[in-house]
Amino acid sequence: MEFGSAWLQSVSHLGLIVPSAVLPVQRNLVINPRHPAWPRIKILEMKDFFYDPRMFRNQF
Repeated sequence: MEFGSAWLQSVSHLGLIVPSAVLPVQRNLVINPRHPAWPRIKILEMKDFFYDPRMFRNQF
């Protein structure tokens, strides 16, 4: 948590690549909204993501 807070406040990098909690072999990009380049970010493509119901087998 401290690392993430320090990264966010430093605005040294626009993005931070972190492991996915859902799919450990995948990565997520956390975008820093405090970075000066933030307003120039554009979404180029969106894809639907479907959760595998087996992920929630023991949740309820």
